[in-house]
Amino acid sequence: AKRLESQESAKYVNAFARFNHVNWSEFDPSFVSSYPTFYSLLCRKMIQKQPSKTEKDSITCPVDGRVVTYQTLQDCQDLWIRGSKFTMDKLLAGAIPPSLTERIGNVNKWAILGARITSSEYLGVHMPYPGKILHVFEKDGACYCLTPIVLSQEVNVLTDNTRTILMVEADIGIMIIVLFNSLDAYSCQIPHKIGDEVKKGELLAFYELIQ
Repeated sequence: AKRLESQESAKYVNAFARFNHVNWSEFDPSFVSSYPTFYSLLCRKMIQKQPSKTEKDSITCPVDGRVVTYQTLQDCQDLWIRGSKFTMDKLLAGAIPPSLTERIGNVNKWAILGARITSSEYLGVHMPYPGKILHVFEKDGACYCLTPIVLSQEVNVLTDNTRTILMVEADIGIMIIVLFNSLDAYSCQIPHKIGDEVKKGELLAFYELIQ
């Protein structure tokens, strides 16, 4: 944390942004010289854009990173996780309150979108679809890395890691958004409270360095 926020780290900002093809027109401020530290680059603010007509009814990726999607939990286990240790009950860790259990239905039949933020990009998480926050649950745990190599080892990364679980009510149903902490240097922050209406594309959460 101290190194990424030091004035010395500013000398890496320009080369890093060029190497990763950062599109400055998408961010505010839009000039590389406006970022005095390396950490300020990772926490830059994305310019809010109105979704097009074709985007309004779609679910967008909440982060800038690598994405996988599955129609059901079984598909996820067969094609990626390959193990019986990963279950929705373990993933959610009792996050669903009894008052919402009936409305949720069988979570094992839900579609799954997994997205991993790449270290070279942006640490914000944006709302994939408009809705109202119904419930927020914090689960303490480990901070294993979420790379594919670690996921294939004998550790239960997706069920043991520290995570924040949000339940969001939308016109398409209830969405469950699980935000993982994968490094002990970062903490997930949510600038919203239960009952807040969050627009599609609005900043939902962000990761910040722990001092």
